[in-house]
Amino acid sequence: MKWLRRICLSLALFGGMTVAAQVVVEMKMDTANVLVGQQVQLTTSVYCNTGARVEFPSFGKERTLVKGVEVIDQSAVDTVLFNDKNRLKISRKYRITSFDSALYTIPPMEVLVDGKAYTAKAPVGFKVDMLEVDTTNVTNFAGPHAVLPQTFLWKSTYTLLSIVAWMILTAAVVVAVLLTRRKPLTTKKIIIPPMPPFKKASAALKGLTSDWKDKKCDDKISHPTHLLSAGGSAAFLA
Repeated sequence: MKWLRRICLSLALFGGMTVAAQVVVEMKMDTANVLVGQQVQLTTSVYCNTGARVEFPSFGKERTLVKGVEVIDQSAVDTVLFNDKNRLKISRKYRITSFDSALYTIPPMEVLVDGKAYTAKAPVGFKVDMLEVDTTNVTNFAGPHAVLPQTFLWKSTYTLLSIVAWMILTAAVVVAVLLTRRKPLTTKKIIIPPMPPFKKASAALKGLTSDWKDKKCDDKISHPTHLLSAGGSAAFLA
């Protein structure tokens, strides 16, 4: 029984490693029924081990995927890690369209993984329908609209009024700027400081020398005394 259990365990481990190491390619469409000229998104995904080199088919000048189906654009490769970062999901999206109504089948797309070709398990398909047109009532349609009357007529008076309005607005802006930048009016007043009393007394004493001889004896004594007393009283009051 032990050897049977060991064989079963070995087969289980080997099978798990094989499943983990296998490459899976999937294809899917975002819709299966469109109108002529509408775009469909075809997504091709590859599941492989981390570190594998994957090469998707690229459509350059030949934009035909199958007869009647054109490739408009292809996206950049998107990578998603899973299973503890041991596995990769690498996807690329193709935008395709068709201008003929039919049922189209896209064969499994071939992807290179480490130089080896892998294909999807099954093809995908989508149906392109024509836009339904009612041909029974061809003459039953609304005619063209009549010419609408003019609701507004420009006059020369409006031009003159607009010019006056712009002039008033400009003047208001200029006045506002001048008022905000106006400086206060100030006047300069020069105040001459009064002469000190001792300077007044000195000037008066110097003036006595010119008319000293013309003064009488009493005046020669009383006049200087009067000057000195006036200067002293002024200094005291100051």
